[in-house]
Amino acid sequence: MDIKKQLNEFKQIVKAPPIPNPYDEKEYANDSLSDKEVEELFEKVVDPKIQSAADDDRDGVFIYQSEVDMSQEVLLKWLKFFYAPLGYRLSKFGSNQVSIRLR
Repeated sequence: MDIKKQLNEFKQIVKAPPIPNPYDEKEYANDSLSDKEVEELFEKVVDPKIQSAADDDRDGVFIYQSEVDMSQEVLLKWLKFFYAPLGYRLSKFGSNQVSIRLR
């Protein structure tokens, strides 16, 4: 009898809808912007942070995904495209930010 009860409970669990994983990739609004749109976004968000860090004689800045509404991979790709040729070193830092080293 116990086995039959456990089997019925198991069947109920299998029928249940899957629980969403909070760590699954979410869609970011700015992941599919054009080159020009990303450039404009970075001029508004990233450039002022870099300029402020340079003015304050800091070694670097962090750009958070939430500031630009991009996935970390896309953010890093665009930062490398725009800022690596200028001599900035870029790297992932944590799960939601990218570090830009000024020196």
